[in-house]
Amino acid sequence: MPLFLEKPIPRDLSAEETIDRVHEQGGLVSVPHPYSHNRIYRIRREALERVWPTIDAIEVFNAREAIAGDNRRALAFAQSHEIPGAVGSDAHRPWEIGRAYLECPDFGGRDDFLAAVRLGEVTGRLAGHSIHFYTRYDKIRKWLGRRGTKRT
Repeated sequence: MPLFLEKPIPRDLSAEETIDRVHEQGGLVSVPHPYSHNRIYRIRREALERVWPTIDAIEVFNAREAIAGDNRRALAFAQSHEIPGAVGSDAHRPWEIGRAYLECPDFGGRDDFLAAVRLGEVTGRLAGHSIHFYTRYDKIRKWLGRRGTKRT
């Protein structure tokens, strides 16, 4: 997830090219859910091993992880490589908001932000497995809605 950007970065670039383009704009790169087993779109292990020296932060806790060990592996990776840890709730429903957050000192800009993240304290609770059934239901409902509008 890029932060502090002025213009969008195109999709479908290599990890290296994406990171270069983010940094060219003075942006920061935070890698979301790097060890997730329940996401199709995530950085692959080989790519993470190649690019870790160029990333600015890595998600160490995500409330929607289906396997708690995925968060633990991300935290261990961040700690062993001395990369600041980010947090994500991935809230899709109002009751998910606040399940995960990073409490950090005030910051004034890009450079202060990274320092604040490094000092931040992770708080989080997993949303549980049932949340993934709600997400699947939402996707099926959306798909059925698109099919219905195509027939009319």
